[in-house]
Amino acid sequence: MGIAKKSDYALRAMYELALRDRQSPAKIHDIAQSQEIPPRFLEGILNELKHAGLLDSRRGSEGGYWLLRSPQEVTVADVISVVEGPARLGPSGKGPGGELPGGLSFQRFWRQADEAIDAVFRSTTLADLMGWEKSQIEASALNYSI
Repeated sequence: MGIAKKSDYALRAMYELALRDRQSPAKIHDIAQSQEIPPRFLEGILNELKHAGLLDSRRGSEGGYWLLRSPQEVTVADVISVVEGPARLGPSGKGPGGELPGGLSFQRFWRQADEAIDAVFRSTTLADLMGWEKSQIEASALNYSI
């Protein structure tokens, strides 16, 4: 169980773009290096995000990618749904299940787990992730002693 590597890369790329000024495009090489994402894989992910309307790009020596919306407006669910579709933990719900012993209970369990994850993904923005990082760094600095 876990998030697909492609979704992790997409989130980290979007995070990196959120850290940058929306007026200055970021190059694939710089994003890939900063977030340790294979550049060829990143290029495909960024194109998917661009086609979904989350990013824009410009070619050329002054080109690169940038967010089209503010980090406060882009949720984790927005990003993951582009590269992976809706995040789901349990079985798709197709096929047998309810007629097996415990089947109805398991269907309910997986549905509740999926709903809980979906709620977290829909309520967490890039700005939230940036804020959490900043607060962790500040907390670490306060706990430093010689």
